[in-house]
Amino acid sequence: YEVTFAGNWTTRTRRPVLEDVDHSYAVFFVIYVTLIVFAVLRVITAVFLRETLEAANNDAELMVMERLRQKGKYIKRLEGIFRAMDESGDGVLSEAEMSVVLADAKVQAYLASLDLDLNEGQALYRLLQNGEGQVTYEDFIDGILRCKGPARAIDQICLQCDVKLLSDAVMHLTKALEDSKVIKKQRNHGKHRRSKHRVEDEVVLLRAATRVM
Repeated sequence: YEVTFAGNWTTRTRRPVLEDVDHSYAVFFVIYVTLIVFAVLRVITAVFLRETLEAANNDAELMVMERLRQKGKYIKRLEGIFRAMDESGDGVLSEAEMSVVLADAKVQAYLASLDLDLNEGQALYRLLQNGEGQVTYEDFIDGILRCKGPARAIDQICLQCDVKLLSDAVMHLTKALEDSKVIKKQRNHGKHRRSKHRVEDEVVLLRAATRVM
């Protein structure tokens, strides 16, 4: 036992045997330590390590499944809210329907329990509507899931990209109007370019931060 597990076997165990019995026992110790300490114990350690890694993988899979289950329950609750708002039953929310329901204090408390702060129905409707002046079930679920919780780095990146595209469009439109002499040439193009470069730098930094996270 001491030869196998103790670190001082070379002095306390080996020396008395070699000095008092026979030096040929050195061959036995070398073979024993090589086979047991450096082989069998390493195999046992590897088996335990594999079991630990498999348990960790199972825990990760269980965590993913639990998150998917929680998300499914959350979507079902949102589906109930959508149906309560859709008084006409046509599967599309109007601004009036949403504003009336969100003005109810009980509804606001229920939404707060879902980690949603949606007190302003008109502003929420503008965020959720699909550009055609209506909010479908898919628009509602997708928009609410995005509103849940604090802003993420990917949300900031998307916002910065939208700002960059809008800034480029404004610059090109301004240049076209200047070339056609509809408006006078502006002197702040250099400032605009500096602002554009600053936005691009911020987008790069945010993307790098997202990869690190």
